[in-house]
Amino acid sequence: MYLLTHSAVALGIIGLLQAIPRLLLPLVRGVFADRFDRRKLLLVIEAAMATSSVVLALCTHVRVITLVIIYSVVLLAASVSAFEFPTRQAIIPTLVPRSQLASAVTLSSVMMQLTFVLGAAFGGYTVAWLGVVNTYWLDVFSYLAVIGSILFMRVPRIPLEKRAQSNIGALIDGSSNLYGAVALAPFTGLIGRIPRQGFGVVLAIVGWGICIVGFGFSSGALWLSVFLLAGAGAADMVSMILRGLIIQLTTADEFRGRISVANAMFVIGGPILGQFESGVVAGFTTPQFSVISGGVACIVATLIVAACIPGLLRAQIK
Repeated sequence: MYLLTHSAVALGIIGLLQAIPRLLLPLVRGVFADRFDRRKLLLVIEAAMATSSVVLALCTHVRVITLVIIYSVVLLAASVSAFEFPTRQAIIPTLVPRSQLASAVTLSSVMMQLTFVLGAAFGGYTVAWLGVVNTYWLDVFSYLAVIGSILFMRVPRIPLEKRAQSNIGALIDGSSNLYGAVALAPFTGLIGRIPRQGFGVVLAIVGWGICIVGFGFSSGALWLSVFLLAGAGAADMVSMILRGLIIQLTTADEFRGRISVANAMFVIGGPILGQFESGVVAGFTTPQFSVISGGVACIVATLIVAACIPGLLRAQIK
């Protein structure tokens, strides 16, 4: 997109298009993850995502790629991908015994974070070395590897009597359990080594914002910029693991899809929507101001939430 337009705003619109499906009708996606065979649903999702990369590769190769094609493929791919996170999160507890669930969730969070970081870095290198078309084809092959892994999974199905029904009652049921999960989140969990987990989440998010603000002011010092980005990544990892463990360990299996959707709105939808905000602000001001203002907004919003919910800071999960 940037090669075609050289516009930060046009690039940021991609983030908006990716966020829209994740913010609209969130519980519908959760119902799918709780109603249907999660393994088969993941196979369909990954196949559709691979197809979107094939379309981009072919259109770029024959030089018919346009903004409309890119935006359309991004929106369709995001609509399909929106079902992936809750399905994948809901499937984790069915693959390991409860005694290993904390380690499994932690590993999943670490891998997700590494994918965001390493995927972007590797994509940049492959675009520079191999070109845009070959990068798309590498993406296709990566989906084939994921599909192969899913085919080897043996996932027990949710008993028929516990499956979510495909009606409005399932959405209401998911909503009521979602409010329960949010209310219990600061007071339940199994992270014994980290005292006052609620305070840990707040501290991690504020730490992320501080690192981002510092990164915005560190132009010209590469080592400092790398150090601050590493700090931001570490803080984000702590926050993700704490929230992921609490959600997974306090949710019944038949509701995990719907509860995971709420988590996905913040874990995936939030940063993607932030891409749009960053692109727009950078387009009308400067990239440096976009970074700094985003970090400040994160810190202020977190402190406001902590002030409105003081029990969160005192919460200690036993």
